[in-house]
Amino acid sequence: MTRGKYGWIWNPITGERFRIALSKENSIDLDLGPADSLIFIFDKNKNGIQWNPLPVTGVSVKEINTGWKAEFRHCHDGSVNSVAIDKLQDLKDIEEFKSFAGTITYSNTINIDDPENIIINLGKVYGISELRINGKKCSTKWFGRRIDSIGKYLVKGNNLIEILIVTSMGNYMKSLTDNPIAQYWTNEKNKIQPLQPTGLIGPVTCYKPN
Repeated sequence: MTRGKYGWIWNPITGERFRIALSKENSIDLDLGPADSLIFIFDKNKNGIQWNPLPVTGVSVKEINTGWKAEFRHCHDGSVNSVAIDKLQDLKDIEEFKSFAGTITYSNTINIDDPENIIINLGKVYGISELRINGKKCSTKWFGRRIDSIGKYLVKGNNLIEILIVTSMGNYMKSLTDNPIAQYWTNEKNKIQPLQPTGLIGPVTCYKPN
């Protein structure tokens, strides 16, 4: 299948295509994130940008796990609740928000001395995430690791980070005790579901490649 051909990875979301360098055994090491998806193609095209996935960590690591603010916008009634979060944690472990469903906007400010080649890793995320730096949208992701190169969005000094998380509705449905359909799918008989992890858990880190 590979004789006389060259390996490529096609990104199913962006449509980008990258050459991959196979070993002498015609193999490649893959380190995929949760529910990650890549398309492998072998054809006779040999010229192209080499695949170089972003590292999960690096040097000059700066952790941003405290000092967050969060705005909770509920999917059902549109109510908005803004709170300070001393430390990122699973929302199912916070009584006030364990049944929340909707959009959460986490915001924080980081100070960067040298923006060039900075990478951000959002850590553990449960939900669809949208990353914004200084008001500019960087990416939207719903599977795999939430890692992005953000150097071009940063400025020297203080930078605003916003991470929007759209949650699932399972935990909220469990709380609707007067809704028989919601209870059927979450709490009745052999379908009882535990509360599911929700939100941005982190740790959120910024770093440079090794």
